[in-house]
Amino acid sequence: MSSSVLELASELPSRAIILGLLLFLTIRAALRRWGDIVRQLDGPEAQSWLYGNMLQLHLPPVYGHHEFKWQERYGPVYRFAGCFGQTRLMLSDPVALTYILKRPAFVHGPTIDNIHYMLYGPRAVITKTGAQILYFLPRLLSMELTLGDAHRKLRSVLNEGFTPSAVRGYQSILEEIAANLADKWEELAARNIEGQSEPLNVSFDLSIATLDAISRAILGRTTEQLGEKFMQSNFAVMALSSAQSRRAVLTNGIECHLPTPVRRLMIHLPNEAHRIIATARGYARQLGDELVEEKLAGKRSGVDVAAADFYGRLVAGKDDAQELSKEDIAGQTGVILIAGQDTTANATAFALYHLSKDPELQNALREEIATTLAAPRTSRTLVYDSMPLLNATLKESLRMYPAETMTDRTATRDTVIPLSQPVTTPTGHVLDHLAIRRGQIVTVNIGSYQRQTQRWGSDPHVFRPGRWLDGSVVSGEAVGPYANLLSFLSGTHMCLGWRFAVLELQVLLCTLVGKFSFSLSENGDEPIPTWRTTVIPVRADGKKGAMLRVRRVL
Repeated sequence: MSSSVLELASELPSRAIILGLLLFLTIRAALRRWGDIVRQLDGPEAQSWLYGNMLQLHLPPVYGHHEFKWQERYGPVYRFAGCFGQTRLMLSDPVALTYILKRPAFVHGPTIDNIHYMLYGPRAVITKTGAQILYFLPRLLSMELTLGDAHRKLRSVLNEGFTPSAVRGYQSILEEIAANLADKWEELAARNIEGQSEPLNVSFDLSIATLDAISRAILGRTTEQLGEKFMQSNFAVMALSSAQSRRAVLTNGIECHLPTPVRRLMIHLPNEAHRIIATARGYARQLGDELVEEKLAGKRSGVDVAAADFYGRLVAGKDDAQELSKEDIAGQTGVILIAGQDTTANATAFALYHLSKDPELQNALREEIATTLAAPRTSRTLVYDSMPLLNATLKESLRMYPAETMTDRTATRDTVIPLSQPVTTPTGHVLDHLAIRRGQIVTVNIGSYQRQTQRWGSDPHVFRPGRWLDGSVVSGEAVGPYANLLSFLSGTHMCLGWRFAVLELQVLLCTLVGKFSFSLSENGDEPIPTWRTTVIPVRADGKKGAMLRVRRVL
């Protein structure tokens, strides 16, 4: 037998193994694709392979334009297309949402994860979340980094600054800030000739007030003490987070296919957005270091720093070896400044806008405020909770305009998602649960959940605070921490400062509606609810803002 024949014979086993392995992987990939239950669900057709349905979701003419219609057509569970032909899962089913938000098997999606890292850095509580799945080859090689213990430790300690008793300690600061805003508006109203008021961009002033609230109550600094450069940097980031474009959508789509280390390197690309973020992050880090050193110095001098502000409470408990390092405490500054500022301001602006459209509701709320504040009482601590219409109004604003209307989660392992009601596929299969594969991106649709008729009544797209008082809202298992809403998320990613935000909304609405009447601008420039990373009011010219006429109540 010739040597060539012998060589061929010797190569056959190895070739057969390689070919067999390739065939196995091909068949396995096909079976996984064929057996992927998400692909079997009904859902909207992709506009294109490049963008999928992402432009419809991220660049709609008005917030919820597409997904609310899709929910009515396909229900609370459906598939949609991401960029580059990616299949994604959309969920607004309450049982499914609760499961996903409270299970460590689901972590922030790639885009959100990278945004948090860029804005807040690696030490922020919002960055150290559970586990991160790192892709080097799609579905072939992954590595899981468990950060759950660090995240739980951070949340446990940070929560001490947002307990019910701690938040009540911030009340006097919030009332002073609301009173200062009212004084400013009274001065503007006094300048108007014969009661003719020019439309005021209430959104802008509310943003300043909410930043001042966070700065004073949480950081122990006034906005003046933060400095002009810091303020300019902060508002540059807020403006950046309110921007959205086709390029950004495509960039986010690319990020979903990149390993985490590569995504981290992207923040060093030389462009204006990254420069703005880097500057703000540097200011936040510097401020955080200064605050912690200041509190530690006070503690060493015998000062009761715990009574001062949020950072003082954290530093006061640092003797325990299980508590945070000073670097971890300082690392939360960016989250506190950015995450909690415009969300409360926007919710207040939307509430004032709807009160402007409904004078009868506005007068009823003003009467409730006047009656409650005039009644004899020993303390103001619980006065805001005793006003049903006030709380119904702020709940309705949070329901209709959640700051984060959608958020992505990635499954770190194969898992089964329970459903509150069965789903029927186009082929007739009835599913009472969803078996999804590791790496599946799931979109938690908060906005759609908060517009479901079976939970909020027959008119979920109407701003009607009365639903919270007449039994229209169906009670059930608590999905979120406040009023069964997901505006503050839930589970391991729940907003730690939700009690602070609620009290801030109560104080602002009570103070402003009690002293002023609000009406729409005569030129018809009504704010358009628009999703640009968060849901914000946008004017007819495309700029952020809510233009309202503000008059003193005599």
